[in-house]
Amino acid sequence: MVATSAGLGALLLIESFSLYHYSSKMKRDVQRFLDAIKNEDTSLVFKKNSKDTFLQNLHEGFNEIISDFKLIRKEKEIENHFFQYTVQHISIGLLAIDWSGKVKLINSALKTLFQLNHLSEIRDLSKIHKDLPDLLHSLQNEEEGTLKILINGELKPVSIRAGKFRLGKEEMKIFSFHDISKQVNRSEVEAWQKLIRILRHEIINSISPIKISSVSMLRLVEEHLQKGNHEFSGESLENLQTGLQTIHKRSSGLSDFVETYRSLTKIPDPRLQQIEVKEIFTDVYHLYKQVLVSEKIEFDYTVEPETLNLITDEKLLQQVLVNLVKNAIEALKTNSFKELNLEAYKKDQVVVIKITDNGRGMSPEEMEQAFVPFYTTKEQGSGIGLSLSRQLVQKLNGRMQLQSEKGKYTTATLQF
Repeated sequence: MVATSAGLGALLLIESFSLYHYSSKMKRDVQRFLDAIKNEDTSLVFKKNSKDTFLQNLHEGFNEIISDFKLIRKEKEIENHFFQYTVQHISIGLLAIDWSGKVKLINSALKTLFQLNHLSEIRDLSKIHKDLPDLLHSLQNEEEGTLKILINGELKPVSIRAGKFRLGKEEMKIFSFHDISKQVNRSEVEAWQKLIRILRHEIINSISPIKISSVSMLRLVEEHLQKGNHEFSGESLENLQTGLQTIHKRSSGLSDFVETYRSLTKIPDPRLQQIEVKEIFTDVYHLYKQVLVSEKIEFDYTVEPETLNLITDEKLLQQVLVNLVKNAIEALKTNSFKELNLEAYKKDQVVVIKITDNGRGMSPEEMEQAFVPFYTTKEQGSGIGLSLSRQLVQKLNGRMQLQSEKGKYTTATLQF
């Protein structure tokens, strides 16, 4: 009994030690595996020649997981390399920052554009332009801004577009920078060419009848003097009167044209104040109420919410709306059913104002010329309404767009 009890006790101790050793080994293997996954260590390999079937299967499972993890990591590295190559290859400058303003990504195009070697904080961009950091902070998602920046001694317009995205738990902002000086220069040259053509056309149209009339009048006077006649007959006086009237009329027309041109070049600085959009809509309605009734135009305006406010210059904005409503009324003249709508609402912190009519609309060719000064399709039009309106909107830090379809509708959209 003593020998049996002692033997069983010894066996129990040996079995307990073996179980502890087995458990410890399995625990160490699991811990090694977890540490490898945590530290992204794909070099760890577990032995496969274990006599224990359970350990053999466990080690094979660990190796398969590590192998799959290694493959996923390799694929991620390839994707990251492709992403880095793409970001560095594109010609548009890119900058990504976190919400504290620390730079997370900057590509070579942006470094080249701003002549940068290194950039760690967004506030460091104040060396490029003092207003650049504030502009980047103020831009909302999918919003664009433009800033003229001195680059290599040349003042260039740079278009900046903002975006937001989430990287894991961290929110980021990304900006694209594009030097648009070529596009702007091309547009400016085209605009000047169009303006010069219009000025030339208007001036020649005015000068030609003045020249013809003055030559005819001089010839008439010379003929009388050569004949020794110092008195004019009724017919001669009538011809002189007609010529003088022509000269006066065309001179006045040329003078009016010059004054109209001056109105495009002298726009007062805005005096900003908070206004209610509904009030300005009401003022415009009362201004045109009699015309709307006499022309039988169905007029309606909506403001959502009714207390929608806007910080702007009330007089300049009212002038814009007056111009656009006047254009809409003229576009409705040939319609049997006439409809004119004004609406205002807020979308993504942007106040949107729309003026829509179901008038004659515009063709793509007319749309292209719509904002060119002095271009008009109306017999009595000056051709400065839309051009002046857009300049006023830009002066108020807004944007103006036109949408139209020939014979169906026209919508002018203002965004502030």
